[in-house]
Amino acid sequence: MLSTRSSRSYRPAADRRTVRAICKLVLATLALLLVVFLVGLLPGIDVSGSTYAALAGAVVTLAVVALLGSLATALPPLVREAIPGSRELRERGASATFWLVVLAALLVAHRGLAPAVSALGGAMWFYDALFLLAALPPLVLLAACVWAAIDPAADYLAARVAEPR
Repeated sequence: MLSTRSSRSYRPAADRRTVRAICKLVLATLALLLVVFLVGLLPGIDVSGSTYAALAGAVVTLAVVALLGSLATALPPLVREAIPGSRELRERGASATFWLVVLAALLVAHRGLAPAVSALGGAMWFYDALFLLAALPPLVLLAACVWAAIDPAADYLAARVAEPR
């Protein structure tokens, strides 16, 4: 009988605690959206107010950013196992995945928290400058990972294309 597993030792792609934490964050975000919707149905409460909507959006944004933070640590091992090719290519792909998710979390946080900062009277130029300074290092590290992956990826692709069938 042929085995579907590779010669490497089998281990689960993601451990139960990580999957549970991600599921918990998703369910908490959905529950929060449900509660905000139900609060909007109560008589005398105007959820269309810009301040209320901005603060509710900020809470949801923070939940999504927490989910992305969990994914930033959970996805690289999955990518490392899924990418074929050399060890160097797998490591670069996993690192690029991490920094891409971190950058996505920062961009989501910037967009989602901006209405709350504006509604509370914050200086938007300072807010934008802080997020710009926070996003530059992950962007530079992502670019470095992608740049470093070019040679191993080219080697892998050349071997696959030039390989006789």
